[in-house]
Amino acid sequence: MSPNRPTLTSCAIANLIDGAMINGVTASPGTLADLEAEVGPGATLMLPAGTLVGTAGIGAAGTLAGSGLGKTIINATGARAL
Repeated sequence: MSPNRPTLTSCAIANLIDGAMINGVTASPGTLADLEAEVGPGATLMLPAGTLVGTAGIGAAGTLAGSGLGKTIINATGARAL
């Protein structure tokens, strides 16, 4: 496993993402919305592999990246279109 690639670990709280990184620094566990709220202009949010549940927008000109094609999946089932 590459040291710059986060991995999904299990958490007791549903929809809590552990192992995400912002600009190469491990972020505190949080929901997808919590993590995206921490992304500033020019920052990169790297999500771990796994199926992540939730929706949120990145309010700044940042980058949302996964761990590879078919490895990071965002499940927005039940989300409403705005």
